[in-house]
This record gives sequence, structure tokens and C-alpha cells, in this order.
Amino acid sequence: MPESSEKQQILAEAYALRAYNHFNLVNLYAKPYNKNTASTDNGVPLALTVDLEKEFPKASVEKVYEQILSDIAQSEQLMQVDQQEKGLNYRFSKASLYAFASRVYLYMGAYEKSIAFANKSLAINDAIIDLNQKQQMPSSFDGEESLLALENPFTNQLQNASFVADGFVDLYDTNKDWRFALYFSENSGKHLVQKAGKDQYKCSFRTAEQYLNKAEALAILGDENKARQTLLILLKKALQKQLILQLLKFKIQALTSTDLIAEIRNERARELAF
Repeated sequence: MPESSEKQQILAEAYALRAYNHFNLVNLYAKPYNKNTASTDNGVPLALTVDLEKEFPKASVEKVYEQILSDIAQSEQLMQVDQQEKGLNYRFSKASLYAFASRVYLYMGAYEKSIAFANKSLAINDAIIDLNQKQQMPSSFDGEESLLALENPFTNQLQNASFVADGFVDLYDTNKDWRFALYFSENSGKHLVQKAGKDQYKCSFRTAEQYLNKAEALAILGDENKARQTLLILLKKALQKQLILQLLKFKIQALTSTDLIAEIRNERARELAF
């Protein structure tokens, strides 16, 4: 294939997909990244060539992450498309690649870089669905928050055969958080997930995650005011307006640094689970 922007885009997506698969594998089958032990912690095999007969040895967690970052860098150099059109957004773009990089660096504890890539992604698409205005599922592949719609975390069979844990339900203000009635349905006192399990609910990266990555990284770095401001951008669109006033006055502003990080992580669970 002759050199062209189309070829560069295809190569960029290939590098991004390889990085994404290695990232998922190392987080499923190895220890979480720890800079003090990553060089000796067993990771997963790095399959960088096609050889059906070869047995690939396990690489360390450090080596796997080095390869992930190398592939992301290669992809960034080649990527041509800022954001894919709806229906083609199962393919990587600059917006979703930056979102992926933000997630990787957050997992690595490289918080400044996580913030930088979250900002780069948000510079392309910073849309957040305002649930005070419309009840739209944010995990929909054609929704305004969608950055990459590559996978559906639930099958229809799993959706109908499983219930949400009571402890997780307790994370929500069930009366004033618009997401509760949107994300879940009730059946005989149990709650079923509604934001996954259907073909249209394919979600790998969303804009909401970028705000949460940024808020968490800022809080850990000690920039609590900016962390609160970033978190509230998201909360203002998810919660009924009267609850936001209470949060601004009593809850978010009064949190200690430790409690603020915990609240951001609870918000990550409320917003991104399933």
C-alpha cells in the first residue's frame, strides 16, 4: 500500500489496538503497576510478531507498560483523525488515544501526564450529557460523550441473570441522582443494570472518565481546589440542581484531601461502572 494519510491512520489504529490489548491483559492477569516492583513482577507475554509456533515468555510488568507507552507514542505520531464519526467510533482516533493514555498514566501513578492527556482529549471533545435537560444513556455508542465504542461489557444474558450489589446501590442518592433511575431498574427489590447488555451500549472511553482522571490526579498531587472544580463539572450534569447546592456548600468543599480522593473514586464507580 503506498504512503498516504489513510495508511498512516490504519497503522496508528493498529498500534493503539495492540497497546490496548496488552494493557487489558496485564491488568487482568498480572499485579497492578507499582514502580518499586514492576521490574520484577511477572506480567504477560508480549506478542509483537505473528508466529503461531512460538511460545512467548512472560515479560515483566515494567516491560509490558514500556511497550504500551511505545505503541501509544507510535500511534500518536501517525494518527490522522481527531474523532471518528458515529458508527465508525469503534476505531481509534486522537480523542480516544489521548483518553487511553490518560488512563494508562493514571494507573502508573504518573499524574501530571495523566492530566495532560485528559486535557488533550477534552480539547477535542469535552461534552457531558446534562441529565437535568435530557435522560440519555451516556454509554450509547452514538452519544455525545462517546470517544471509543469498541466493546460491550455485558451480554444480554448476563444482564438478565445478575443483580447489582446492595452496597453498590448505596453509593447513590437514589432520590436526587438522575443516574440511578437511568442506569438501573428494580425487580422484586433487586436492581438490574440498564446501561449495558444491548448492542447500542458499547463503551470503551467516555469524556466523563477524562474529568474523573483529571480530578483524581489533581487531588493526589495536592491541587484540591482544581480537583473540586473538575469534579463539580461532572456532578452538575448528573445530579438534581437542589442537591448540587448542598454539595457545593456542605460536602465537596468540606472534604479533607484523603476524603476528596475517596469521593472522586466513589464518583468514578457511580459514573463508569458497567
